[in-house]
Amino acid sequence: MNTVLKNLDFDKLIELPDNDKSEIKTTVFENTEKKSPDVSELSVGDVILYDGKRRKVEQISENSISLKDLDAPDFGGILLGAGGLVRAYAQGSKAALDAAGVVVMEKSARHMVEVDYSTWQRLEYFLRSAPVIIEHTEFGASVVCTLMVRVADEENMLAEITRITDGKAETLEDGTLFYPWAE
Repeated sequence: MNTVLKNLDFDKLIELPDNDKSEIKTTVFENTEKKSPDVSELSVGDVILYDGKRRKVEQISENSISLKDLDAPDFGGILLGAGGLVRAYAQGSKAALDAAGVVVMEKSARHMVEVDYSTWQRLEYFLRSAPVIIEHTEFGASVVCTLMVRVADEENMLAEITRITDGKAETLEDGTLFYPWAE
């Protein structure tokens, strides 16, 4: 911001300490005799109150003075050009997608399988390596396990559960839905 020297009408000269910019000493001088302090008293680096905002004197020439607005918001950080922004967003997007992973929404069936405690250990061992998701296991008078299985695998899975438990498992379908399966 360049201002013509003769039109510069500032209210105060403000002193900023070099070490701590948060402590500002106002009123290095306030001129009570004149309407405002004189421009000839300014030097590069001075901070003045001009138009109600703090401005730093950047440059003084014969005809003009250059002021920097100190009250403008400073958001910090690194200033990136268009290429830098594209690279930063691309890198961040790739990291987010890699962390999220890829899933396939497949029609799936939820089954509740009930077995006694003597059969549970064999069934659990099988289910840990089977293409199912164990959603919940409840231990009461018997063990009730809630499973999610792909509809395409449902018939074979139920046959295997019956074989593993020697026909002791009771199964109940609890609905079908589309479920996210990891690839």
